[in-house]
Amino acid sequence: MKATAWLLLLFSLPTNRNTERVAVWRRLKKMGAVQIKTSTYLLPDEPAQYEQFQWLAQQIRDYGGDSTLVRAQEIEGLTKEKVIAMFNDARAKDYAELRKSLQGFIGRRKKIDAEIAGHAATSRRRPQYRAATRSARCEAISKQNMADTATSRDRPSWIRMADLEVY
Repeated sequence: MKATAWLLLLFSLPTNRNTERVAVWRRLKKMGAVQIKTSTYLLPDEPAQYEQFQWLAQQIRDYGGDSTLVRAQEIEGLTKEKVIAMFNDARAKDYAELRKSLQGFIGRRKKIDAEIAGHAATSRRRPQYRAATRSARCEAISKQNMADTATSRDRPSWIRMADLEVY
């Protein structure tokens, strides 16, 4: 892992802003941020992540909330190893979710193939799109991965397996 510094986003939104809360949560999840306390999220201090947190901090203020972006060299009570483990645990959950989705997709694809064996190849467009979406999701997760783990090394085989079932 390259990061030796961290970005912390601390924020609050008015309680009546449920739609905005969900939007912020989804954006944080998409960024790969890890929650360390209520309304406190963490990313490695790298230019792309800094820009994403800056954008989100402004979005939170536009929603009527408060936000603060902090750069920190260390976080008391959290060792670098613990922080890396938090990121890896989060990515492991993402990979497990993706893998489950791919296994379901492959099962459905086999069933559909059996049912539409005589139909034209155009009937396969929607499943191909889903496979491309899953492949893109896998790529996004791998970009958020903090370390080389067994789960991240195994992921290409899941995507290849799903791609072979579609094409």
